[in-house]
Amino acid sequence: MARTNKFKEFKDIPLDKLYLGKSNVRTENIEEGLDDLAEHIYANGLLETIIVFDIRDLKESHPLYESRKDFLKKKKTHEVIAGQRRFNAFLKLMEDFPKEGWDTIPCHIRVPPDGDEERKAISLGEGLTQLTFTLEDAIGAIDALYQKYGDEKLVARKYGISVRLVKKYVKFARLPKILQDNLSAFHKQ
Repeated sequence: MARTNKFKEFKDIPLDKLYLGKSNVRTENIEEGLDDLAEHIYANGLLETIIVFDIRDLKESHPLYESRKDFLKKKKTHEVIAGQRRFNAFLKLMEDFPKEGWDTIPCHIRVPPDGDEERKAISLGEGLTQLTFTLEDAIGAIDALYQKYGDEKLVARKYGISVRLVKKYVKFARLPKILQDNLSAFHKQ
């Protein structure tokens, strides 16, 4: 089977036109770290767009049509396939800063998935293929910023990394060498 590009366009879409589909893989810890993510987006903008499809592209014969047609009556036009936490961070930013333009979000629009299984696989694949930083990489990068500015709050404000995270990793960088060498063995990211 030949592979084709399934992406149609990039576009800013109003948040009130989007909704989260039921087949999102992430069902736990959705709110965990959301404030940190929102703070980072506020300082740096959205670095990775969310992935959506236009439910108006669904034909009546499409397997997803029946389960999505009611959203059109609610004036929802796009379903979020991947980027649930980024979408939620934008909702938070819109609420916290209503006059600052957080009412739209950059989206990568693709053709509708073949069914809920493909939709779930897209969500799953995005999450599983992301490689998180090692603890040592995070400590080194945040400590370098702290060394430059010497103030956790300044680093947080300037780069959108929460004060909580800056303090956490600066503290790790100050541990004795024997503990630093064994951090990964007992630290859960």
